[in-house]
Amino acid sequence: MMEDFRRLGQFTGDKALETVLKDHSDLRLLWERRPILKSPVEINGTNPILYILLESIIEHQVIKNDSPEVRAALERLMKNGILLGIYV
Repeated sequence: MMEDFRRLGQFTGDKALETVLKDHSDLRLLWERRPILKSPVEINGTNPILYILLESIIEHQVIKNDSPEVRAALERLMKNGILLGIYV
């Protein structure tokens, strides 16, 4: 499990991860203790560690403008009222 998270972690950055943890402060302690977890954690049908990683990967792509498609998709979602303008 930890190896999978490490592989995903290479696609994010400290700034993006910190932004996500700031937005989800209730998950910070769980994130910090992830190395000692013995099995996957599930809260309301969601793995919060995976959620943090995936959101921080997207945040990193937006910050770096690494993928114009990600920015375009984000702008479409915001235009349609699906997301707040927190990423711009």
